[in-house]
Amino acid sequence: MTDLVRTDLAEYAPASNLLFNEHIRDLIQSGRKIYHFAFGQSPFPVVESAVQALKDHAGENAYLPVAGLKQLRQAICDFHQKYDGFDDLDPEEIVVGPGSKELIYLVMHVFNGDVLVISPSWTTYKPQARLAHHEPFVIETGLEDAWKISPKIIDDFVNKNQLKKNRLLILNNPDNPTGTCYTATELQELSNTFRKHNIIVLSDEIYSRIRYDQKHVSLAKFYPEGTIISTGLSKWASAGGWRLGYHMYPKQLSDLRRAVRSAASHTYTSAPSPVQYAATEMFQNLDLCDSYIKHCSRILDAVGSYCYWELTSVGVKAVKPTAGYYIFPDFEVIKENLKRRGIKTCEEMCKAILDECGVAVMAGGPAFLRPVDELTTRLCYVPFDGGNALSYSRSLGMDKDLPENFVKDYCTPVYDGIQRDMAANGKDHLLEIVSKVWPIKTAQCEVKHRKVEVFKRADQDQLKEIFSQYASVVEDGEQYMTYGDLIQRYLGFLGENCDEYTLKLFASSVDTSRDGKISFTEFQAFEALLCLPDAMYALAFQVFDRNGNGYLSCSEFEDIIKHTTLNREIPFNFNSEFISLHFGKDKQRKITYSEFTQLIHDFHEEHALQAFRRRDKGDTGSINPKDFEEIMCKLKSYLLTPFVKENLVTVAVGGGHRQISYAYFTAFVSLLNNLELVQKLYLACTRRDKTMEVTKEEMMYQAQEFSQITPLEIDILFQLIGLKHQTGRIKYEDITDLTPAEGRETPYSIQMQIAQEKLALEQGTERTFALEVLESVYRFALGSIAGATGATAVYPIDLVKTRMQNQRSGPMVGELMYKNSWDCFKKVIRHEGVLGLYRGLGPQLVGVCPEKAIKLTMNDLMRDKLTRKDGSIPLWAEMVAGGTAGASQVMFTNPLEIVKIRLQVAGEVHGKSKVSAFTVIKELGFMGLYKGSRACFLRDIPFSAIYFPAYANVKKALADENGYNSWGTLLLSATIAGMPAAAIPTPADVIKTRLQVAARTGQTSYNGVIDCVRKIYREEGGWAFWKGTPARVFRSSPQFGVTLLTYEVLQRLFYVDFGGRRPEGSEPQSTQLEKQLSRNPDHIGGYRLALATFNGMESKFGLCLPKFKSSMQT
Repeated sequence: MTDLVRTDLAEYAPASNLLFNEHIRDLIQSGRKIYHFAFGQSPFPVVESAVQALKDHAGENAYLPVAGLKQLRQAICDFHQKYDGFDDLDPEEIVVGPGSKELIYLVMHVFNGDVLVISPSWTTYKPQARLAHHEPFVIETGLEDAWKISPKIIDDFVNKNQLKKNRLLILNNPDNPTGTCYTATELQELSNTFRKHNIIVLSDEIYSRIRYDQKHVSLAKFYPEGTIISTGLSKWASAGGWRLGYHMYPKQLSDLRRAVRSAASHTYTSAPSPVQYAATEMFQNLDLCDSYIKHCSRILDAVGSYCYWELTSVGVKAVKPTAGYYIFPDFEVIKENLKRRGIKTCEEMCKAILDECGVAVMAGGPAFLRPVDELTTRLCYVPFDGGNALSYSRSLGMDKDLPENFVKDYCTPVYDGIQRDMAANGKDHLLEIVSKVWPIKTAQCEVKHRKVEVFKRADQDQLKEIFSQYASVVEDGEQYMTYGDLIQRYLGFLGENCDEYTLKLFASSVDTSRDGKISFTEFQAFEALLCLPDAMYALAFQVFDRNGNGYLSCSEFEDIIKHTTLNREIPFNFNSEFISLHFGKDKQRKITYSEFTQLIHDFHEEHALQAFRRRDKGDTGSINPKDFEEIMCKLKSYLLTPFVKENLVTVAVGGGHRQISYAYFTAFVSLLNNLELVQKLYLACTRRDKTMEVTKEEMMYQAQEFSQITPLEIDILFQLIGLKHQTGRIKYEDITDLTPAEGRETPYSIQMQIAQEKLALEQGTERTFALEVLESVYRFALGSIAGATGATAVYPIDLVKTRMQNQRSGPMVGELMYKNSWDCFKKVIRHEGVLGLYRGLGPQLVGVCPEKAIKLTMNDLMRDKLTRKDGSIPLWAEMVAGGTAGASQVMFTNPLEIVKIRLQVAGEVHGKSKVSAFTVIKELGFMGLYKGSRACFLRDIPFSAIYFPAYANVKKALADENGYNSWGTLLLSATIAGMPAAAIPTPADVIKTRLQVAARTGQTSYNGVIDCVRKIYREEGGWAFWKGTPARVFRSSPQFGVTLLTYEVLQRLFYVDFGGRRPEGSEPQSTQLEKQLSRNPDHIGGYRLALATFNGMESKFGLCLPKFKSSMQT
């Protein structure tokens, strides 16, 4: 019999999601390994106390009121007062039923009017409407709308369709299948549109409690009189099988409520009694509910973010989910490639993915009210052990973030289904199928961010602590930053009297929820964005994308451009062909991020072209020099150095141009835009010799290999440089002088320099042991030569210093041989000749070569080991490196030092037999050679701990603007650093000398350091410890000046790359990079680049927004 079913339902099919789920279950039961992403069911266990309550009330067998248990409805009111701020809920306006699906159907069943559904939407809305004798109207949205309706979409739809007076719209917020949420601003704007068109909204908010940022806003807040809220336990409480849902009606729609309750009494009577009692206890335990909701939400956030980044990393388009457990990716970009495999529809694509990968995803298409040939799918990221993940999250606590490997370790089926090859059958996984038909390298992504970073991310705990310091708003126990907290207090980017529109623009780029507050999640996500190579473009896009839907409309672009200072100076024509090409003739086309990057790149060239045309009033193809200067200064100021700006008219007129042609204008702008390329052209011409002078003819010849550089641009280049000098030749520094330092150093170039330094560091840590040994041998050899050079240069001073320190002012007559250092110098020459000043130089050189070599090598080695991953080294590490170097050299040089001193003072005593190094060694014996070694440690460790850090910092301070140290600054740095290093340890040097010199007859002898200190102080007073200080300073300071100069110059002249670091200051670097990096200790990770990124939007894109209030605003 074929006439038993209503004709309009003759081909009525079961719910597609349930039917597909049964099919997958059959496959799994047959033994096939399936990654099941096709069915939306919570992976978490039901709240434990609720399970026990259900057991306790299992004996409740009486029918309950049709509208539901009264205490349950009261508990529901209390629940929504806490979470949604509804203070005027009435239990009498609530209807409880066996699942929200049944209640939604009953509303449509009793409703008299048209039913409107949104595409895409949950698979059941349209079939339910037809079952309830409605043919629903479908309102279309697109990926460019973030799958959300807007007032314009509603207005256009109503105007194009003949609707009945009563209209019921089914709005799913948060949404299934897309995972998107409406912001408060969007809902407020929609509420006005719904009122205008007399549209009642059934707001399906079943996923509201598992919105990841816990900031769900209901439409009922703005449209209370026309909103029915539908929700239940299936999603947030993971109790889908309990079948308990409820509707909340406004008093204005009490007729609908009564009709639904009546229909319920004739269909299901009431929801199951045990479930209602158990649900009552669950709702009443708000603290337990709150903890459970937060843990489940953050787990789903981690998994959803992982799926989003993995999919989009291979070019699949999607909107990042912010609630629930769905994502709705669009594979349209590979449509043509799939056709070559015979795959034309989303159903065929999903079948291929299931057959070839064992990955089940639900096709978009008609089931979700999408076109059959649209390659959208719904992916439910829930096939993991929710109980295990929940237990781990609870053990971690909400005060700590989930680790980056969380998805891999605790949601392994999701990770395996999307990223790994299936071990069972060796087939390709989902992303590899995509890559086959559209070959793009897959970026390795982790939770919450793309790991395509060249700048180290901030530590999460440290970032949280900093966020807490600056967050001034607390709501429901959660901290938030205001816009002023972030931009003004934390980043320090805008002052107190800032332009409010600019402040809102910049801060809203961080506030992705657009609720006027910045959560820690948003704060952390922005830090991750700043670490990306395209951070400047990404930030600019987020600034322009006012509603945060991932697409840019013409109105958004126009609104911000009109607010820029450049547009105020020279207005841009938004009715131009340029805008039509990007946004369409009707300006309705929305552009993606990738398209935006090209738009913003080309926009300023178009702006300059429009300005040229305005100034060319006679359409002659030329403008006068003053107009040329005005355009360049107003629209291209970020490309101009002070020198170029001052000589704009001069160079134009000087080139024989009374009028500036369009060709000259574009060539001038192109030259300034491409100065980096001109530098490469010069280096290609000179074989990378930056000092060679090059003629125009040579540059012209080489330019044939660079199609972007024209002969006219070369002409302009030589005209500009000709204003500086008339040689007719240019050098590399001439081109650099034309390049504005500020603005050229974009955040990307800063990151790349840091990346190169990181690479060098990594190479240094991964070098073989043999390479490290060879580097140390190389440094030792250069240090030996440098030490010998320095010692020879100052040896006479050292001899005078030693004799002055050994001179004792005791009771013996004739003890004072020298009045002062100068007197000692003269008497040595008089009695011993000039060569007497070099007495003991041989042993000194034997000792000083390895001494300085050991000291320099050990200092460099320790600095390498103690340098942080970011290339910085703290002061304490510099001192430890220096101190270690000083201690190391004592062990080797103490014997040589004692022999040197005995020989230096031998000339003071006449008549004694000749003293040689051999006789000294023989007299002292092996242990005697280490006499005074403690004092040596006291002297040399502090000396080196002071000297090397001082040298490094003075050298940096004396470097030029490019970070380069000339020979003169090297010598001066080493000499200056030697002064405090030599003077401060002088008492230890005096003690060492007294202990190492043999006491003559009648002189005081010393038994160790303490004894020496006591006797010197008792016999000669405190000043005796500072004897020879001037000589020591005058000897050590220049000696180390010469030594370090020689050492560094030798490293430059005979540079060998062992995979480590070059000496700082040995080659020019842009100090502008360092200036751009924030020195605020609270700016960590990507936030060190925040100011550079904001400034880069101005210098690179010319996106200059007013920083301060105008006088009218003020």
